[in-house]
Amino acid sequence: MPRTTGGIIKYLMAAADVVSCNVALAVALLITGNDHLTAHDMKLMVLSLNVALIPTVIYLMRRVHSSRALYMDRVVGRTLIAVVIHAITFLSLLWFLDFNILSYRFLWILYGTLAVILPLEVVVSRLVLKRYRRNGGNSVRAIIVGTGETGRRLAKEMSSDEGFGYHVVGFVDDETPDSLQPELPAQFLGDLKDMERFLETHYVHHIYFTKSTDRPHMMDETIRIADDHMSQFYFVPSLGRWASRKYYLSNRGNTLPVLSFRQNPLSRPLNRFIKRGFDIVFSSIVLICSPLVLIPVAIGIKLSSPGPIFFKQRRSGYMGQEFDCWKFRSMRVNNASNSSQTSRNDPRITKFGAFMRKTNIDELPQFWNVLKGDMSVVGPRPNMVSLTDYYSGVIDKYMLRHTVKPGLTGWAQVNGSRGAMDEDWQMEERIKHDMWYIAHWTFLLDMKIIVRTVFNTLSGRDQNAY
Repeated sequence: MPRTTGGIIKYLMAAADVVSCNVALAVALLITGNDHLTAHDMKLMVLSLNVALIPTVIYLMRRVHSSRALYMDRVVGRTLIAVVIHAITFLSLLWFLDFNILSYRFLWILYGTLAVILPLEVVVSRLVLKRYRRNGGNSVRAIIVGTGETGRRLAKEMSSDEGFGYHVVGFVDDETPDSLQPELPAQFLGDLKDMERFLETHYVHHIYFTKSTDRPHMMDETIRIADDHMSQFYFVPSLGRWASRKYYLSNRGNTLPVLSFRQNPLSRPLNRFIKRGFDIVFSSIVLICSPLVLIPVAIGIKLSSPGPIFFKQRRSGYMGQEFDCWKFRSMRVNNASNSSQTSRNDPRITKFGAFMRKTNIDELPQFWNVLKGDMSVVGPRPNMVSLTDYYSGVIDKYMLRHTVKPGLTGWAQVNGSRGAMDEDWQMEERIKHDMWYIAHWTFLLDMKIIVRTVFNTLSGRDQNAY
């Protein structure tokens, strides 16, 4: 009966965490010196430091090492929380032991070093683990019961990154998939009886039930089969393709489970304060340095075609409020600029304007919008008011993207969904990315998007910039 090596791997990663913490201690001692510490003091300090690792490692094993589908920005964020947990525990132990001979300089160096080493070690460990999984190691074999939209979406999410280590061996349903539907992403094994026969000769770690809850007998039979063959059973509710937010499960009474939608992270005052603070600092720095770009760009615009240097357009912003979005003018003055989207090889774009749009220089004046508070550095891109009026009537949940401030760049843009939306499905794809960003916002995610935006611009990988 094949099993994953997940337990061993988690303990190996925990051991690496312990080593990282002791390396940080060694660095702090080398820098500050330890002449004033006796052998007893050293033993007590090392013991306290490693005892403080117990809650730290437990947190990392539960929130980082046990999760397969966890993106790097979340890994770093949770690892930094682990550093804080260790600091609180370690300092509490020192206070309890009345061990007050460590200098503030030593502690700053210790935790400054740990804040660098531990996230780096965890990220490298996960990259190595993902490579191991891509080569077939530590994989989880899964069967999905249900060939509908929820089952297909689950298979897509599980296979979105081979480094997650999921292997969907097949689908099961009591109804044969319609031949007119898109092809299943894995083989169709048959009904539940066929699945039970399959499990007699093939071990499967997980069985996911994605059918509607109005099929209780089918769910009961699936649970029985999973129990008989020692497979872990999971129920996946059919919440719709737009339900990308996080959920948490609570109880009403002793037995009734309630699935709740969690508010988006930017509904919390502290998160809004962090995001707004970064916007003010970042946009201020850019605007202070802007004359270095403004003068040559202004000359280029004036030489390319007659008209003003700047162009403003009414766009839909936070909670649907309209605002003037500023840009460097990249087109010849025309009457359709506020009603017609830009297209590839648009004759209205000047040669210098094409260069600005390709390098995103035309967007720099929007840092003024960021400083004013109309926009954020990162967020869903704001659309023209006319497009908002149109898409709000044809795309479900479209207006939810306005529950956060629009941005200069966003998760949709760094994933290739930018430029003119010629078809409704293209805008739907952009909305999916926007909704994912809203549900999963972290400050580190914003930093990741900014870095990827700069990289895409400098490398010329963004083929939709026109």
